[in-house]
Amino acid sequence: FQRGLDEARAANLPASIAKLDGNICSVEIDLGRWDDAERHNEEFHKIWMTDHTEPSVYYLLNRGQIAKGRGRLDEADQLLRKALTIEGASPSVLWSSHYNLAQVATARHDRARASDEYEAALRVIETTRASLAGTDAKISYLTELISFYRGYVSALLEQGEDDRALEVADSSRGQLLAERQGASPPGRAKMAAFKHAVKQSGAVILSYWLSVDKSYLWVVAPGGVHLLTLPPLNAIDVLVRQHQASIANAMGNPLAAANGAGDTLYETLIAPASAWIPKDARVVIVPDGPLHEINFETLTVPSPTRHYWIDDVEIELAPSVAALSGAPPDQGPRGSGLLLVGNAQAHDPDFPRLASASLEMSNIASHFGPDSVTTLEGDGASPRAYAGARPERFKYVHFTAHATANRDNPLDSIVVLSGPQDGYKLYAREVATLKLNADLVTISACRSAGDKAYAGEGLVGFSWAFLKAGAHNVVAGLWDVDDSTTPQLMDRFYAGIASGHSPGRALRDAKRVLIAEGGAAAAPYRLAALELFTASLRN
Repeated sequence: FQRGLDEARAANLPASIAKLDGNICSVEIDLGRWDDAERHNEEFHKIWMTDHTEPSVYYLLNRGQIAKGRGRLDEADQLLRKALTIEGASPSVLWSSHYNLAQVATARHDRARASDEYEAALRVIETTRASLAGTDAKISYLTELISFYRGYVSALLEQGEDDRALEVADSSRGQLLAERQGASPPGRAKMAAFKHAVKQSGAVILSYWLSVDKSYLWVVAPGGVHLLTLPPLNAIDVLVRQHQASIANAMGNPLAAANGAGDTLYETLIAPASAWIPKDARVVIVPDGPLHEINFETLTVPSPTRHYWIDDVEIELAPSVAALSGAPPDQGPRGSGLLLVGNAQAHDPDFPRLASASLEMSNIASHFGPDSVTTLEGDGASPRAYAGARPERFKYVHFTAHATANRDNPLDSIVVLSGPQDGYKLYAREVATLKLNADLVTISACRSAGDKAYAGEGLVGFSWAFLKAGAHNVVAGLWDVDDSTTPQLMDRFYAGIASGHSPGRALRDAKRVLIAEGGAAAAPYRLAALELFTASLRN
């Protein structure tokens, strides 16, 4: 911004100078450098007033934040309230003004007023989100708001309102997924709904909330809700990176080395909640921040004998607690049969023919009657053919293919299928628009779960896109999927599905069989690449 401002001044471009001064002021406010923020805000104001008779609402908002930062609470209160009276103020100004007024009230120990201001900000946020057009715009909007949610949740926790804090924290998550296939945006889910859902299902939900100063874990179990305090974000992030480095060694054996990062992560994230997690329980995890990067199955339990946590429980991931506690939208009659897509033609050296794709597909098909399987293979495995097959008709959908995750624009992530040069890519944004009502979608492909987690929406990729399309469960790749060993896992997985087991149980059973057999397929890097994402507590 400063380089841009220097260029704008050299070219004598007043409008650009004013805009850049405003941008730099916002950054200086975030950094707490009040003198520099004030200088840029006054420069912006001086240029603004050459063409206007009244101050800009952004000038008032900035002055209010600067006054708050300097501890001049009366001045801050006056300026922020004035900003709220400016006709035509943007939603971002409105929610930010209410948010800062809440912080002023908190500094004055006026909890009632702080709560009112936080709720006013939240009403603006929820109304604006519903009116935005386009998924990309909504994801960006929600990402920008995470500072507000973190502030509100912290304030509620400080006041001892633990249940309400979970309701607000959860309302920041998975909101776009909640608008599945045109369903109306949900209201904020209540703790009563969370408790009812786990009581009916018997599952245990672990909802994480990571923050700079301290982190939290809500354990929503059939017997009640429990709040635990965890280490700060940076400490957990370091452990996640260390653990992933050990897992990335395809031939490594984390069970052979005691006191590793996997042990510490288990003791930090899971052990405090173990009293409420029965043996073989269904545990649904709502992750936050760097926790999206790990497969909790690979955490190592140190006693009585060292083992992976998958030996103790069935593990699934969810975008939010509300997604699990609410009824899925009515998508019509549940589908039947299996749609099998894969073994596509090679396009270039980056996407060679998958040597084991045909074997994987034939193994899966063998668990279903021939009349219940629709196969799109070779030249027939194209994006157009997938859409034309009316995927909403099927109970199960399975892809065996290459995939690439687009970190900068996750909805531009692709599954590589067959077709012409401009038509062989199945984009995540296209997937999200094609209606589904499948019990299970499996994307047996590298990094198909996504490569970037967004504050407010979670890991965005093909798992997210298929859930948004209406799938109840999705199995996707968290990192690279091994083509030589995945067919064994998928064979056992679909044997369990055909036997009537839930996707979570079938996947866990399949992995535990491979662990017991040992060999290359049992390495955690290979075994834990695929994990289950769910939007329903129904088995």
